[in-house]
Amino acid sequence: SWLAAAMAAEPLAAGVLLALGWRGGGGSLQLAAADRGLAVALIRESGWLMFSGLLVLLSLQGDKVLVAALAGDAEAGRYAAALRLPELCFQLPVLLGVVLMPALVRRRQADRAAYWRLVRRLALGLGLGTTALAAVFALGAEQWIALLYGGRFKGAAPMLAAHTATLVFVALGSLRSRVLILEGRTGTIALLAALTAGLGLGLNLWVVPRFGGTGAAWVSTATWGVCALLAPALLPQTRGMLRELLGRGAA
Repeated sequence: SWLAAAMAAEPLAAGVLLALGWRGGGGSLQLAAADRGLAVALIRESGWLMFSGLLVLLSLQGDKVLVAALAGDAEAGRYAAALRLPELCFQLPVLLGVVLMPALVRRRQADRAAYWRLVRRLALGLGLGTTALAAVFALGAEQWIALLYGGRFKGAAPMLAAHTATLVFVALGSLRSRVLILEGRTGTIALLAALTAGLGLGLNLWVVPRFGGTGAAWVSTATWGVCALLAPALLPQTRGMLRELLGRGAA
């Protein structure tokens, strides 16, 4: 089907768009232009980033395994169908981050105050844009599921409606990770990812046997919301960044 073809083409399209985005943002695709010193520094930091990537994968995919184990294959099928549309949209903030990373680096090097103003504008734009997109999916959940999968999956509509706000939190978290990378705090990225994965696993073990896939969708929204909004205020490593995002860096 066309949906299966789109899913298969997603990784290739994402790779091409990432390369084009990097090139359009001022980056170079030529190996000769690589900064060896920067490459060495990135390799040193890559361990934390790889670890955080695995934890994010666990957060985004582990709940499907738990739904299958604790609520049955049929419920897991509905849950996977509901999540596919938001998961496709998770690529958008990643692509935007790659496009804007060269500009963020240059702005940070030239003028820290202007850099934080740019980050605040990006956070506001991402928040508003993904909120609007989430509202479209939530309000039209039944219609989206019927269009994509037909009437057999109508039980996935409440799951989609419950899960859509995750778009907002994933987008804001993606931007925060870019900022933390520039600040040299990749360990903090891994810590936040671990908190998200651990909280999601713990809650799902209690929620899924009682509320099935809809409960898992609410858990996903709640845990990513905590990671995006609450955890930065609680962790000493991110409080300074939060003050800058709120425009209180000089306070």
